[in-house]
Amino acid sequence: MVSPTVPTPGKLTLVERLAGLIPLPYWAACLVLAVLIGPPLQFFSFLADTGNVDRAFALTFNIAAFGTGYTISTFLGVLTQSAWLLTLFVVFFLPRFIKRRILGYESGLVKLSPEGSEGMSKYFSGIYSIRPVLILTAIITLISIPYLLLQAGLVQGPFSVVYQIYSNLIVSVIFSEFIWVYFRALWGLYKLGKEPLVLTSDESDLMLGLRPIGSTSFSLFLAYMSVIGLSSSGIMLTPTPDPTSLAALVVLAVLSGVMFVLPLNSIHRRMLDTKRRKEGELYAEFARLSALDHGAEREIDLLRSMRDVQLLQIRRERLSKTPTWPFDTVVFGRFAAIILSVTAILLSRMIAVFLRILTSSQALTRQSLF
Repeated sequence: MVSPTVPTPGKLTLVERLAGLIPLPYWAACLVLAVLIGPPLQFFSFLADTGNVDRAFALTFNIAAFGTGYTISTFLGVLTQSAWLLTLFVVFFLPRFIKRRILGYESGLVKLSPEGSEGMSKYFSGIYSIRPVLILTAIITLISIPYLLLQAGLVQGPFSVVYQIYSNLIVSVIFSEFIWVYFRALWGLYKLGKEPLVLTSDESDLMLGLRPIGSTSFSLFLAYMSVIGLSSSGIMLTPTPDPTSLAALVVLAVLSGVMFVLPLNSIHRRMLDTKRRKEGELYAEFARLSALDHGAEREIDLLRSMRDVQLLQIRRERLSKTPTWPFDTVVFGRFAAIILSVTAILLSRMIAVFLRILTSSQALTRQSLF
């Protein structure tokens, strides 16, 4: 049976079609594509223009890739470019990973959907749309113009010109694809969460059968944050990073948190309402048992009442452990702490860069006056 969530050959994302042009396993094709737009091809473009290996190596690894064009050590340059190459590979690979995660949780999502398997296509088929990817590509390309102008100083000839233009265009496409697939998948979860879901009994499942939604959302969130983390590592290795790249990462990190909570908000309210309703029923039962006149009861009735109280205590203990989010909040709390730390570091670096730029401009103004 073909899954309606992740259709096969006719339904492929733009990046999957691009990787499909290379007759290799998907992960290997992604690695080849990353090499063809990353530092290795950049080195060969400089080598073709200069004819000098040392000069090409210096331009590739001794010029800050995420900075303002200044010289850095070879060790730092290799680390930065390696982080960038790994980021490209991950961004190429993740759209398919996201599709497979949705497929992995499909059986649980189908059980929740009031429309069954037919509804899954409605919720998630939008991840294959090409027009939003092209629109995002145009936006990212426009935003990256300052970066292109900054890199123009590295151009050594026609080969490096072609490399700069084509690599930046492909980078815009793959990041647009990744962002669209991620956010559109979360939007599908959000739409599913707003439906009158088919929930299981809390007696058989404390999460009411909603774990697949939380697990899917959490998996997508981790995939997204892996890109943010890799990009951040490359930028933070640079002593004076490009403020545009820093600002973009901060915005994307904040958006990731918002989009992670958005599809789960209605699920959280539903689980919280169910828990409160069960608590109300439990307290009402306690009140009923407390109001009984045990003095007039026979011994067997008293024992039955004691048994009922014990059962209610067991139910209360179980109810106290009932989660109100469809995932492990302890694990998420740890990841949230890491994310907040990374965001705080990025913000501090961005502020430091802007202050440095402001100080430099003021110094130049004073020099021009005197």
